[in-house]
Amino acid sequence: MGLALVILTFAIDWGLKVYSKHGQKIPLPEYVGETLVTASEDAQKRSFEIIASDSVFIVSRRGGIILDQVPEAHQLVKENRKIYVTVTKYKPDMVRLEDLPPFYGRNYVRTARVLQMAHRMESQIVGKVYDPGPEGYIMGVVYQGDTVVNRSEVAENVEIPVGGNLGFIVSQQRGGMVEIPNLLCRTFDEADFIIRSYKLQIGNTQLEGEVANRERAFIVGQDPVYYPNERIEMGSEIHLTLSDTKPAHCDDHDEN
Repeated sequence: MGLALVILTFAIDWGLKVYSKHGQKIPLPEYVGETLVTASEDAQKRSFEIIASDSVFIVSRRGGIILDQVPEAHQLVKENRKIYVTVTKYKPDMVRLEDLPPFYGRNYVRTARVLQMAHRMESQIVGKVYDPGPEGYIMGVVYQGDTVVNRSEVAENVEIPVGGNLGFIVSQQRGGMVEIPNLLCRTFDEADFIIRSYKLQIGNTQLEGEVANRERAFIVGQDPVYYPNERIEMGSEIHLTLSDTKPAHCDDHDEN
């Protein structure tokens, strides 16, 4: 009876090893790319246990997808082995607006690069406004249709998701309005200085008769014509007509 019991025990153990690989190492399945739910169900059938040890948010990827597993797929492991996985988050991490880099008055290109590298945030220019300083600097920030940063304040209690989108209003040197200068009776050299000081440009120049010295020639016509309090956009052109002869109506004491 004792001998029969020993033989039976060995026979059962051998059978388990043959049909269920009991006590042996078996290859680990590939779970990367599968959902955590599906992978956990499969692992349970194989006597493994899946543990989500870390999670990360990825833009445009749905949550619950396995990104990495330890041990790696196809390694030989024993039954009841724990498999640690990293999965995608369903919701992104949030960043407080006040914890982001300063915006107002900063270079747009550099700021957009920092946001992408640090928080995977996308930036786009949604508007331009005149500013006498250099172009391409941030004048305001828009998030979900609301201006959250301007010259005087930063909105409170605003959170931006990692991978979110921010709109920027940046500076440009065109768009400001200035009065049309009165250039009649001025010399071309004087008119050139005045036009540049108004942040305007000289357009076409026509000559009335022969002009010996362009710089000392007089302005006898301009387009657009000067009217008190009439304004034009900065960067616009003023077309001039030049003559060697000073107009008779010019007042030597008040040429404006």
